[in-house]
Amino acid sequence: MQKQLVEAEAKWKALTLDSGLELWFWPHSDTELATALSEAAEVRATSEPLERPLDHESKVFVVSAHAPGAANWIYELRNDRLTRLSPIIAIQGGDVVPVEIHAADRVIQLDPTHLRSIIRDLEDCVIRILMLPPADHISVSEQRELDLVRYFYTRQSDCVRARLDPCSRVGFRIPLVESILGLSALDALEAMEEYRELGYFDGEIEEQLYLCRSCKSVRMIFRETCPK
Repeated sequence: MQKQLVEAEAKWKALTLDSGLELWFWPHSDTELATALSEAAEVRATSEPLERPLDHESKVFVVSAHAPGAANWIYELRNDRLTRLSPIIAIQGGDVVPVEIHAADRVIQLDPTHLRSIIRDLEDCVIRILMLPPADHISVSEQRELDLVRYFYTRQSDCVRARLDPCSRVGFRIPLVESILGLSALDALEAMEEYRELGYFDGEIEEQLYLCRSCKSVRMIFRETCPK
């Protein structure tokens, strides 16, 4: 019974805009989310939910951030080569969401008016994605690095923020970079620092943390000692 419940909750459902853009939302049983999406645009719902979207083109994914497993779904979408560049909207159910949710393009409260504005912006993003030339004959790691650059190009953005995470060994995480590049929290931070040194990105210091010289962990105990 538990397995059947998990399988049912894992299904997606689609709403199709008049423009042809499809809004895939999860969980499909979230009637409040479905109603808000319907109010945000003139849409028509498909009759049956699917296990997962079959194709990535012309799709925007909408995920209820408070639903169990939401962070995993967003990571999977960003990590999968076919959906890595697809726009994702995370609907925030409270003041606090898991840091992994910030791999989504937008994290917002459930508001039809705000949704309508964001969907309009993301339609332009989808058009830019569809116009990207194919990237053939490159390695998996090169494809991931190219997709990171393509992500920023299709969003017309040049900024990504590290998120404070007390559960992280290094104190900060960049969920978007972790999921696109398939790296750990520490490796993603080091990769972005390397890109900064190469001139691909600019960096600004928001917070300074002291890391252990041996294990690179932020979890240290400080004691007062006499300097003499």
